[in-house]
Amino acid sequence: MIIEIPHSLYEAWQFEVNFDEGETGIDIVDCGVAWIANHSPDVLNTPEPVYLQVAQTDILIPVKE
Repeated sequence: MIIEIPHSLYEAWQFEVNFDEGETGIDIVDCGVAWIANHSPDVLNTPEPVYLQVAQTDILIPVKE
């Protein structure tokens, strides 16, 4: 399953990861999992892989493989 996210959301996650500077070890996948858990938690319980695709790019974030 591929869920499209806006580029602005991806940029906000990149900012969070860069701002963290490795202090907590947060990465883009953590951001994606948290976003899915807040918006569509049932998606995480499906047997199929789940990816977030950044709109109008080839960027795929593997949330659940």
